[in-house]
Amino acid sequence: MLSWESCAAVTVARLSSCSLVEKEQGAFRNSSPAKSNIDLISHSLSTLFGNFPGAQDRIGWAFGLGLERLAMVLYDIPDIRLFWSEDERFLKQFRLSDINQSVKFQPFSKYPAVFNDISFWLPSENYTENDFYDIVRTVGGDLVEKVDLIDKFEHPKTHRTSHCYRITYRHMERTLSQREVSSVHQAVQEAAVQLLGVEGRF
Repeated sequence: MLSWESCAAVTVARLSSCSLVEKEQGAFRNSSPAKSNIDLISHSLSTLFGNFPGAQDRIGWAFGLGLERLAMVLYDIPDIRLFWSEDERFLKQFRLSDINQSVKFQPFSKYPAVFNDISFWLPSENYTENDFYDIVRTVGGDLVEKVDLIDKFEHPKTHRTSHCYRITYRHMERTLSQREVSSVHQAVQEAAVQLLGVEGRF
Protein backbone atom coordinates (compact mmCIF):
# COMPACT_ATOMS: atom_id res chain seq x y z
CA MET A 1 0.00 0.00 0.00
CA LEU A 2 1.25 3.51 -0.79
CA SER A 3 2.50 5.52 2.17
CA TRP A 4 1.07 8.91 3.09
CA GLU A 5 4.40 10.47 2.05
CA SER A 6 3.92 8.97 -1.40
CA CYS A 7 0.36 10.23 -1.49
CA ALA A 8 1.46 13.78 -0.73
CA ALA A 9 4.31 13.69 -3.22
CA VAL A 10 2.20 12.25 -6.01
CA THR A 11 -0.65 14.68 -5.34
CA VAL A 12 1.69 17.67 -5.54
CA ALA A 13 3.25 16.27 -8.69
CA ARG A 14 -0.17 15.84 -10.24
CA LEU A 15 -1.18 19.37 -9.36
CA SER A 16 1.95 20.67 -11.09
CA SER A 17 0.99 18.77 -14.24
CA CYS A 18 -2.67 19.80 -14.23
CA SER A 19 -2.79 20.46 -17.97
CA LEU A 20 -1.67 16.91 -18.71
CA VAL A 21 -4.41 15.42 -16.58
CA GLU A 22 -7.00 17.70 -18.14
CA LYS A 23 -5.87 16.72 -21.60
CA GLU A 24 -6.05 13.01 -20.79
CA GLN A 25 -9.26 13.00 -18.79
CA GLY A 26 -11.16 15.95 -20.32
CA ALA A 27 -13.07 16.24 -17.06
CA PHE A 28 -11.95 19.62 -15.75
CA ARG A 29 -11.73 21.81 -18.84
CA ASN A 30 -14.89 23.82 -18.30
CA SER A 31 -14.64 24.26 -14.53
CA SER A 32 -13.52 27.36 -12.63
CA PRO A 33 -9.84 27.35 -11.49
CA ALA A 34 -10.73 26.79 -7.82
CA LYS A 35 -13.20 24.02 -8.60
CA SER A 36 -10.74 22.43 -11.03
CA ASN A 37 -8.07 22.22 -8.35
CA ILE A 38 -10.45 20.69 -5.84
CA ASP A 39 -11.72 18.20 -8.39
CA LEU A 40 -8.19 17.39 -9.46
CA ILE A 41 -7.03 16.69 -5.90
CA SER A 42 -10.06 14.51 -5.30
CA HIS A 43 -9.49 12.69 -8.58
CA SER A 44 -5.79 12.15 -7.78
CA LEU A 45 -6.52 10.76 -4.33
CA SER A 46 -9.30 8.57 -5.69
CA THR A 47 -6.91 7.17 -8.27
CA LEU A 48 -4.35 6.42 -5.57
CA PHE A 49 -6.64 4.91 -2.96
CA GLY A 50 -9.87 4.12 -4.75
CA ASN A 51 -9.26 0.38 -4.83
CA PHE A 52 -8.43 0.02 -1.14
CA PRO A 53 -10.86 -0.67 1.72
CA GLY A 54 -11.76 2.46 3.64
CA ALA A 55 -10.52 4.68 0.82
CA GLN A 56 -13.27 7.27 1.20
CA ASP A 57 -12.47 7.81 4.88
CA ARG A 58 -8.81 8.30 4.07
CA ILE A 59 -9.53 10.72 1.26
CA GLY A 60 -11.67 12.90 3.52
CA TRP A 61 -9.06 12.86 6.30
CA ALA A 62 -6.10 13.71 4.06
CA PHE A 63 -7.94 16.42 2.16
CA GLY A 64 -9.31 18.01 5.32
CA LEU A 65 -6.01 18.21 7.16
CA GLY A 66 -3.74 19.49 4.42
CA LEU A 67 -0.11 18.64 3.77
CA GLU A 68 1.27 20.69 6.68
CA ARG A 69 -0.92 18.92 9.24
CA LEU A 70 -0.08 15.58 7.69
CA ALA A 71 3.65 16.33 7.89
CA MET A 72 3.27 17.32 11.55
CA VAL A 73 2.02 13.82 12.32
CA LEU A 74 4.56 12.05 10.13
CA TYR A 75 7.62 13.87 11.47
CA ASP A 76 6.53 14.74 15.04
CA ILE A 77 6.58 18.48 14.34
CA PRO A 78 4.79 20.19 17.26
CA ASP A 79 4.03 23.64 15.79
CA ILE A 80 2.70 24.38 12.29
CA ARG A 81 4.49 27.76 12.32
CA LEU A 82 7.81 25.95 11.95
CA PHE A 83 6.96 25.36 8.28
CA TRP A 84 7.55 29.08 7.67
CA SER A 85 10.72 29.19 9.74
CA GLU A 86 14.06 30.12 8.18
CA ASP A 87 15.97 28.72 11.15
CA GLU A 88 18.79 26.57 9.82
CA ARG A 89 18.37 24.16 12.75
CA PHE A 90 14.94 23.28 11.38
CA LEU A 91 15.72 23.35 7.66
CA LYS A 92 18.81 21.15 7.77
CA GLN A 93 16.84 18.29 9.33
CA PHE A 94 14.95 17.85 6.06
CA ARG A 95 17.81 18.15 3.58
CA LEU A 96 18.18 14.50 2.68
CA SER A 97 20.15 12.71 0.01
CA ASP A 98 17.54 9.93 -0.02
CA ILE A 99 13.85 10.91 -0.05
CA ASN A 100 12.97 7.56 1.56
CA GLN A 101 15.20 8.19 4.58
CA SER A 102 13.36 8.12 7.90
CA VAL A 103 13.09 11.54 9.56
CA LYS A 104 11.86 12.61 12.98
CA PHE A 105 11.97 16.24 14.01
CA GLN A 106 14.53 16.99 16.72
CA PRO A 107 13.38 19.87 18.95
CA PHE A 108 15.71 22.82 19.39
CA SER A 109 15.84 25.63 21.92
CA LYS A 110 14.40 29.09 21.36
CA TYR A 111 16.83 30.54 23.90
CA PRO A 112 20.07 32.28 22.85
CA ALA A 113 23.33 30.38 22.48
CA VAL A 114 26.59 31.11 24.29
CA PHE A 115 29.82 30.58 22.33
CA ASN A 116 33.16 29.75 23.93
CA ASP A 117 36.39 28.88 22.13
CA ILE A 118 39.08 26.48 23.24
CA SER A 119 42.60 26.26 21.76
CA PHE A 120 45.38 23.81 22.47
CA TRP A 121 48.55 22.28 21.07
CA LEU A 122 48.07 18.71 19.93
CA PRO A 123 50.17 15.92 21.41
CA SER A 124 52.78 14.39 19.13
CA GLU A 125 50.62 11.32 18.51
CA ASN A 126 47.41 9.47 19.35
CA TYR A 127 45.11 12.48 19.03
CA THR A 128 41.77 12.25 17.23
CA GLU A 129 39.09 14.91 16.95
CA ASN A 130 36.38 12.40 17.82
CA ASP A 131 38.00 11.81 21.21
CA PHE A 132 37.79 15.53 21.93
CA TYR A 133 34.17 15.68 20.77
CA ASP A 134 33.34 12.79 23.09
CA ILE A 135 34.90 14.61 26.03
CA VAL A 136 32.91 17.77 25.30
CA ARG A 137 29.67 15.80 25.10
CA THR A 138 30.43 13.87 28.27
CA VAL A 139 31.33 16.93 30.32
CA GLY A 140 28.85 19.39 28.83
CA GLY A 141 25.94 17.00 28.41
CA ASP A 142 22.73 18.49 27.01
CA LEU A 143 24.10 22.02 27.31
CA VAL A 144 26.35 21.41 24.30
CA GLU A 145 24.57 22.04 21.00
CA LYS A 146 27.54 21.62 18.66
CA VAL A 147 31.33 21.71 18.41
CA ASP A 148 33.13 23.17 15.37
CA LEU A 149 36.81 23.16 14.45
CA ILE A 150 37.32 26.79 13.38
CA ASP A 151 41.09 27.09 13.02
CA LYS A 152 44.27 25.06 12.55
CA PHE A 153 47.76 26.46 13.01
CA GLU A 154 51.20 24.93 12.50
CA HIS A 155 54.13 26.66 14.17
CA PRO A 156 56.73 27.46 11.49
CA LYS A 157 59.70 26.52 13.69
CA THR A 158 58.52 23.72 15.96
CA HIS A 159 55.96 22.34 13.47
CA ARG A 160 53.57 21.75 16.34
CA THR A 161 49.90 21.88 15.42
CA SER A 162 47.25 23.85 17.27
CA HIS A 163 43.49 23.44 17.00
CA CYS A 164 40.84 25.97 17.95
CA TYR A 165 37.28 24.74 18.53
CA ARG A 166 34.11 26.75 19.05
CA ILE A 167 31.65 25.15 21.45
CA THR A 168 28.02 26.26 21.27
CA TYR A 169 26.18 26.00 24.58
CA ARG A 170 22.39 26.32 24.76
CA HIS A 171 19.76 25.31 27.31
CA MET A 172 16.44 23.94 26.05
CA GLU A 173 14.30 25.67 28.69
CA ARG A 174 16.06 28.87 29.80
CA THR A 175 18.78 31.37 29.04
CA LEU A 176 22.27 30.35 30.16
CA SER A 177 24.49 32.78 32.01
CA GLN A 178 28.13 33.21 31.03
CA ARG A 179 29.05 32.17 34.56
CA GLU A 180 27.32 28.80 34.15
CA VAL A 181 28.94 28.23 30.78
CA SER A 182 32.40 29.23 32.05
CA SER A 183 32.20 26.57 34.75
CA VAL A 184 31.38 23.84 32.21
CA HIS A 185 33.93 25.16 29.74
CA GLN A 186 36.69 25.06 32.33
CA ALA A 187 35.81 21.44 33.10
CA VAL A 188 36.12 20.66 29.36
CA GLN A 189 39.56 22.28 29.27
CA GLU A 190 40.78 20.31 32.27
CA ALA A 191 39.44 17.02 30.90
CA ALA A 192 41.10 17.61 27.51
CA VAL A 193 44.48 18.19 29.17
CA GLN A 194 44.20 15.18 31.48
CA LEU A 195 42.70 12.66 29.06
CA LEU A 196 44.14 13.67 25.69
CA GLY A 197 47.53 15.04 26.68
CA VAL A 198 46.99 18.36 24.91
CA GLU A 199 48.73 21.56 25.98
CA GLY A 200 46.22 24.30 26.61
CA ARG A 201 46.39 27.77 25.12
CA PHE A 202 43.67 28.98 27.46
